[in-house]
Amino acid sequence: MQAQLIALIVVDDIAATVEYLENRLGFAMHRISDGGEFAVMVFRGVFLMLESRRLYTSSREVAFGENPLGLGMEILLKIPDVDDAYHKVRASGAVITRTIHSVAETAEFNIRRFSTVLPDGYTITFFDYVHTELY
Repeated sequence: MQAQLIALIVVDDIAATVEYLENRLGFAMHRISDGGEFAVMVFRGVFLMLESRRLYTSSREVAFGENPLGLGMEILLKIPDVDDAYHKVRASGAVITRTIHSVAETAEFNIRRFSTVLPDGYTITFFDYVHTELY
């Protein structure tokens, strides 16, 4: 069986984050539990778990205090149609923190990417590898 990495992010407002993921970025609800304090979202077969700050800290020996969430964390989603996704995300009114562009990766391939930010400050970057002659 192949390993799978599933990110869990801690957020202040599950409902607001779910709404943003669904209505701005095209995620779908997989399940919600713990009185609405835990959710699993899915985007093209990739899962993203959300847990409220309160639930997370009550089940672990960790404290965030009032520190901001999301800083220093970036979620990367490799998708085949990054330009189309960019236009849909931008049209939805999502906050675009890095407009779509290409970055040289190798002599043959570029990375085509754009980034958006969730309400708690987590960056999501949609990207794909493309042949350099295309961009």
